[in-house]
Amino acid sequence: YALLVHPLLVSGRTLLPWQVAMPLSSLIIAFSLLMRRPAVFGGFSLAHSLSIYLYFPEEGTRVSKEIFGYIRHPSYAVCIYMSLGFGILRNNLPAVLTALIYVVPTLFEIPLEERELIERFGQEHRRYVERTPALLPRFGDLGRFCKLILLGEQ
Repeated sequence: YALLVHPLLVSGRTLLPWQVAMPLSSLIIAFSLLMRRPAVFGGFSLAHSLSIYLYFPEEGTRVSKEIFGYIRHPSYAVCIYMSLGFGILRNNLPAVLTALIYVVPTLFEIPLEERELIERFGQEHRRYVERTPALLPRFGDLGRFCKLILLGEQ
């Protein structure tokens, strides 16, 4: 999570007028914070929250409803969006590039996680991967996705 806030520490020449950077970064950060609740609790049990499934994988369940019906990795998405929001808030190119560094380990971690879940849950999870985007909802689902994030309703 250190990479998440690192863009706030990077300085450089101003990238955008503050009248653009402030509202844009505020919107991205606010949306990330609103996404956090359904990303963490959307369809998960207390066992998931406590990472019990890491120690007892047979106890794990596959979740594909609520926010997971729109994107497969909402927790990663929250961190990426928040980091990008911080980079834009800092309003310089090095900060934005530093924010994008958060994407690199995520792009390596997602396929590893997907492979494990396909091994664990089989074809059902493979079909879920094929029909559900990883980090950004489909354009056609954007309205329902925002309704879920903003109002907590499907």
